[in-house]
Amino acid sequence: MGRIIVTIRVSNPKAPDYAFECRALVDTGASRLVLPEAWRARLGPLDSMRHAVKLADQHIVQTDTCGPVRIEIAGFKPSHSDVVFLPLEPELEGDYLPLLGYIPLQSVGAAVDLLNDRLIEVPLDLRRLATA
Repeated sequence: MGRIIVTIRVSNPKAPDYAFECRALVDTGASRLVLPEAWRARLGPLDSMRHAVKLADQHIVQTDTCGPVRIEIAGFKPSHSDVVFLPLEPELEGDYLPLLGYIPLQSVGAAVDLLNDRLIEVPLDLRRLATA
């Protein structure tokens, strides 16, 4: 199975000058958009709530869930969601690779196409069936 990496734009709807574009790894094991703590200032002031999060390696860390932020996934309509800031480590190239979880994917009607390693749009009529 390959990796699905998409371009996203993240902005603060209350302060639109705070925005950036980056690449993100689609991770359906994550629930929200996960950004490195080092980027937190890029989004300006956001409402936040402190809580514990269990990571994939079963460690529990205290972190902030902040938002809402506006998320634009290339090829899909924009949506609003929360973001989790974690002390991520940079990838080999020295840059971070944020995680794009299932809540923001669902909010724009995106599904993972495992055969072609890409995101595809779920037609509205199929989305209605899934929630019925």
